[in-house]
Amino acid sequence: MKERTRRGAKWDLSRSSFDSLLRALAPDREEAAAQYESLRQRLVYFFELRWPSSAEDLADEAFNRLAKRLSEGEVIHQIPPYLMGIARLLAREKGKEGQPNQIPALEMIASHEPRKPDAIQRHFQACFDELAFRDRKLVEVYYGGEGAERKRNREALAAELGVSLNALRNRVFRLRATLERCVRSRSAREARDV
Repeated sequence: MKERTRRGAKWDLSRSSFDSLLRALAPDREEAAAQYESLRQRLVYFFELRWPSSAEDLADEAFNRLAKRLSEGEVIHQIPPYLMGIARLLAREKGKEGQPNQIPALEMIASHEPRKPDAIQRHFQACFDELAFRDRKLVEVYYGGEGAERKRNREALAAELGVSLNALRNRVFRLRATLERCVRSRSAREARDV
């Protein structure tokens, strides 16, 4: 469990660093272990949607980065959202390495509960296909590109639609909520039918 730091040196996750990580999750060791496993499943799910073959390694790397920050004395009050922020940064880094998301729009519906990524992809595609053409294009443009390109795309889209960036964000948020409900509904139906 090594992590490359910005200066190129390796950082090792030691036993004491791992213990500190567990203590940050919960005071009781068993509760901390359960939290760790739950968070790890979420991370693996998050990365499986994008890079199935390296999902577990990326989840471990996210935990290593969190443990490193804790060992450096950083105080983190809410571990789960902080850890998911690290995961999003790792996803961006991986994308910049020339390994783009398999289905970029799936980033919108990454759930807090692990599921089978192939089923989620299938449900997402079916739900996405049910959207009106203009809504599909809106989502594709809004989530397309990386970094500065993505920002320019969003600004151009807002100008084209004659709305503010905030209004555009709200419109896409409503579409995202619609997709999430649809995917969850299809997943629940599939689970009942099995």
